[in-house]
Amino acid sequence: MVKITDRTIIDRPVEEVWSFVSDPGNVPKWYQGTAEVRQRSEGPTAVGTTFEAVIQFGSRSLVTGARCLVLNPNKEVTWEFTSGLMKRSTDCWRMEPIDEKSTRLTRVFEMRVSGFWRLIQPIVVRGTKRAHEAEINNVKRFLEGEPQV
Repeated sequence: MVKITDRTIIDRPVEEVWSFVSDPGNVPKWYQGTAEVRQRSEGPTAVGTTFEAVIQFGSRSLVTGARCLVLNPNKEVTWEFTSGLMKRSTDCWRMEPIDEKSTRLTRVFEMRVSGFWRLIQPIVVRGTKRAHEAEINNVKRFLEGEPQV
C-alpha cells in the first residue's frame, strides 16, 4: 500500500467545501479525466452508497466503482474503490475549519494495486501523486472562483 497526502487552504467556509467535495456529481469539475459519474444505489449519499465513474484515457475508457465508507458532515468523506485499477484503494477527504471563512482540506489516498499493475507501481504512484496535487488545486480554484487549469 502507498499513502499519498495532499493539503490546501481554501478561502471558503467548511460547509461550502464539504458540500462540494462530498457530492460525487462534482467529480468531473475537478478530475479532468472523468467523463461521467453515476450513482448506482438509491437515495441521497450515505455510508454504503455506490457510484460508477467512467474515466477517459485517451481514446479508451475505464469504469471504476466506488462505495462510501465514511460520511461525517463538514468533516470527512471516504470512498473505497470496488472495481478498476485502484480496487480496494481508499480516497479520504477531510475538512477542518480554520476560521469562519477558511477551510483546511486534506486528501489521503491509500493506493493498493495488484496483478500486472504491481510491476509498474512506481510509475503509477508518480502519476497518481502529480494528478492528486492538480486535483486538490482544482477543487481550490473551483471553490474560490478561479479558472481551472
